[in-house]
Amino acid sequence: MIIHPRYTKRGMYKLEFRCTDGRVRHGPRNIKCKTNTTTNTATWNKDPPTCVFPARCSDLPNAFIPFTRVKHRASDHVVLECDEEYVTSGKILQTTFRCEQGAWVQIGERVKCERSVCPQLSVEDGNVHYAEDINASLPGFVSPRSRAKVTCQKGFTLQGPAQVSCSSGRWQPSVPR
Repeated sequence: MIIHPRYTKRGMYKLEFRCTDGRVRHGPRNIKCKTNTTTNTATWNKDPPTCVFPARCSDLPNAFIPFTRVKHRASDHVVLECDEEYVTSGKILQTTFRCEQGAWVQIGERVKCERSVCPQLSVEDGNVHYAEDINASLPGFVSPRSRAKVTCQKGFTLQGPAQVSCSSGRWQPSVPR
């Protein structure tokens, strides 16, 4: 906080307050002190202000910000990247946000991080056995990191890997036939 003291007129002092380091002032810009020569006392007309950082932005859902600051302040610009098991909903892989009055404001194309589910497998003339619970929020899809083993019916030969796993919305390695 920077204080600019000034003697304004006989028996009165004025202090002007200015905040620094990205902080904002809460309270009056100026306060005045008037001396009472009869009682030999001085009083301020108002309480002095405080300087505080503006509202901070919380974490973004299902995403992380490759940035070292723990809490983000107003006017911070950050680049969003999706958490593991999430992918961007748009065509771009990352987007920029600005912290404004305690809320993130997206700059540019609208992007959000969505869970990267995979479609349930079906192999012609074969069977699919999932290694664990495959519940996903969408019918016909399986959760990220789900693993599946593919076997063929009698008389058929598997072409490709026998085991695949769901990663970033795709079965990897590629689905066998």
